[in-house]
Amino acid sequence: AFFELNRPQVVINCAGIASPEVCDHDRETAHRGNVEAVKALCEICHKYGCKVIHISTDYVFDGTEVKEYDINAQTNPINYYGYTKAEAEKGVAAYSDNLIVRIPIIYGYNGLEDKETFPKKVLNALCDHVTLYLDNKQIRYPVLIDEIAIMISDALAERGIIHISSDRGVTKYTWAKVLAREFGYNDKLIKEDPDSNLANRPPHTKLKLTQG
Repeated sequence: AFFELNRPQVVINCAGIASPEVCDHDRETAHRGNVEAVKALCEICHKYGCKVIHISTDYVFDGTEVKEYDINAQTNPINYYGYTKAEAEKGVAAYSDNLIVRIPIIYGYNGLEDKETFPKKVLNALCDHVTLYLDNKQIRYPVLIDEIAIMISDALAERGIIHISSDRGVTKYTWAKVLAREFGYNDKLIKEDPDSNLANRPPHTKLKLTQG
């Protein structure tokens, strides 16, 4: 009904189950939300002649390469979340008028009732003088959501795959240290988690930026 009434020219799919733990725990729901729903969206976009822009992830790669992953690199996810996103990419790629946007971890200012982002979690804990034990192994490349919106807006006419990423890699531990210093909190409350486990997460996935 929405498509019939509004006749959109472009649909940006930001929906999905993004937690690797949730996806591993409930694979049926993860597949339905991350794969089947995307294919259904592509079908209705085809019916109404509108473009699909699909948000994907660096988790479609295994993170074992030293070099950057370019847009044509072979996907090889190591957890079920990454698998569902890689499968969704195949469904989107089969639809001619598409753009797949791979992005690593996203941060920004959410509403009070929205999901708590990592920076907000850290700042809330520091404000309450709570010690945080964080992983210092997995390297991620956080991107501010405002910048993502601008970059996608600039790429509306593109097709295929693009990568959006920051250039500076951080672990949760080093990122939290930066947040503490920037907001004037005691960074000694940030400690390494000796028991952190990367069994189901790529250790270091750096996306090669798309040149525009």
